[in-house]
Amino acid sequence: MKTDAGHASLVATQLVDKAQHMKIMITGYARHGKDTVADILAKDYGMNFVSSSYLMAEKVILPKMQQAWQMYYQAPEAEEALKPEWPDYADLDECYADRIHHRQFWFEIIRDANMEDPAYLSREIFSLYDLYVGNRNPREFNAAKCAGLFDFSVWVDAGERLPAESKLSCGIEPWMNDYILDNNGSEEDLERNVHRLMATLKRKFANVN
Repeated sequence: MKTDAGHASLVATQLVDKAQHMKIMITGYARHGKDTVADILAKDYGMNFVSSSYLMAEKVILPKMQQAWQMYYQAPEAEEALKPEWPDYADLDECYADRIHHRQFWFEIIRDANMEDPAYLSREIFSLYDLYVGNRNPREFNAAKCAGLFDFSVWVDAGERLPAESKLSCGIEPWMNDYILDNNGSEEDLERNVHRLMATLKRKFANVN
């Protein structure tokens, strides 16, 4: 007969095994806890992830920003009209850390990069990672969903304690997702809610390998 501790350990092991075969899209407004949820899934369920913003910063955004600054410096009189609205970042990490101050610009650049193939970024991420953290464009979200690139989508909600975001920088809404994960309490509450989510997914995808 299994003890409670033994049963809990077995359930946790089964959830980890199942999680390693899932692809999950994590969405939500800025600073509502998406990365924290991904950290919990990585720590407790062995899932891996990269921020979509970090990936696109490396591939597209920082090069465009650097190009704009180069054009400014090369202008005969360095006209103020040409001066970029963002800093001349020293490196990728500095650019990524400052993204919250230029969120609409980032949204538009990522949107344009996915214009021809709206599932491009999702395909890139899910080919390497279990989690896609931070999709903000409904066209890209729906393209990835129709292409079967992820199994489940989760909206992280902290709306009772933090403001919503403009649709100019986040067009995805809670109702578009399969599950709304409450993040209006403490960090302990969030971790408990993530475990409940994963138990739900284990039941839902019992036959997924």
